[in-house]
Amino acid sequence: MNFFRAMGQASLFVAMGREKVLGTLVGVRRPMRLADGQMISATYVCDLKVASGGLRGRVLLSLGRALEEVWRESGGGPGYGVVMQGTSQAPTAYTGRGLLPGFTNVADLVIFRVPVREVEALDEEVRVVDLAEAQRIFIELTVSGIVPIGGMPSSRSTMIPVPLVLGDPVRAYGVVEDTRLGKRLVVNGGREMKAAHLSHFAFRSAEEGSRLVRAALSEAERAGFPALFVCVPAARAHALQKCLADLEPTVAPATVYGHNIGSDGGAEWWVHSSEI
Repeated sequence: MNFFRAMGQASLFVAMGREKVLGTLVGVRRPMRLADGQMISATYVCDLKVASGGLRGRVLLSLGRALEEVWRESGGGPGYGVVMQGTSQAPTAYTGRGLLPGFTNVADLVIFRVPVREVEALDEEVRVVDLAEAQRIFIELTVSGIVPIGGMPSSRSTMIPVPLVLGDPVRAYGVVEDTRLGKRLVVNGGREMKAAHLSHFAFRSAEEGSRLVRAALSEAERAGFPALFVCVPAARAHALQKCLADLEPTVAPATVYGHNIGSDGGAEWWVHSSEI
């Protein structure tokens, strides 16, 4: 549960049958800041997994109803989830119709996986700051966007989180961390796919963002990680990818689905890769 508790107040639901896990679903109650500056409480719906078979529909229904009850007891309100494109079923297919509030597509994201190669000299304009400054700087750089508030990266990260800023005044910001205390990705054959994350990532321009990513790669390499994950709003992805072209990053699109929390007229969603 460290992975989820690092984000907020987490509730884990597990469906069992004949001493086997048939499905899981998590809801995390957390503060969000909207594009107009309004602060709200929202439920982050995540980690839905349901075993294949004839009971799939029943399991999904029981998990959804359990979460909806806790959601309602917590005050209801908006909710959101993030789904990698290519996932077999989007939330629009299984929400509403009596199963959780209805979700719709509200924003698109792009997740970069940047390999650690030759370690570059640290950018002279990049410096390490106190983690306590993290939220304030992140909010300032994403002033017109929709962002999650709070969280404790140290609860999910084996490495000590490293908050990096570029410039003064700050023009790019992010926290280098990992999720191995809460979640580990294992590929076929049992090999762990290790990677660091640049969470709380925000920037003024793509060039400035790419400079921070390069500094973050040095921190990832120092901590023994072969790659770095970064998440950005889809509208920012093309320019950032051009600035990082020499590093040959791989990219994967994702979609934010929301209930009662719209795109605010095209406002950007700044989501942390370490929380997907």
